[in-house]
Amino acid sequence: MRIKPGLAETVMTSEGDFTTVFINGAGVDLIVNGSELRMFNGVECKSYSVDDVAIAPHDEFEIRASGCGKGVPGDVYKLQITIPYTLTMGDATATYTEKGYIIGVFE
Repeated sequence: MRIKPGLAETVMTSEGDFTTVFINGAGVDLIVNGSELRMFNGVECKSYSVDDVAIAPHDEFEIRASGCGKGVPGDVYKLQITIPYTLTMGDATATYTEKGYIIGVFE
């Protein structure tokens, strides 16, 4: 896994606003090419991510979203997140996608 979650800094408000932090674990600069977030009830969040900015190894970057659907504080949510990114090593450039789930509680 080249992109690692910083789950201690993850928040989903009862209004459906989401914020989380990821860490570049690739060992080289990477460029995040957007992000897609979808709640398990099918609601697609409007994502605001770091687009087309080089992120140095071990640096953190934030992904935010809104419109994820309202919830009651303390209720559990499950979110699927997809992050496409590009790595360049020497003359070779490749695009990858990390996909995973975040389960937490509405705050």
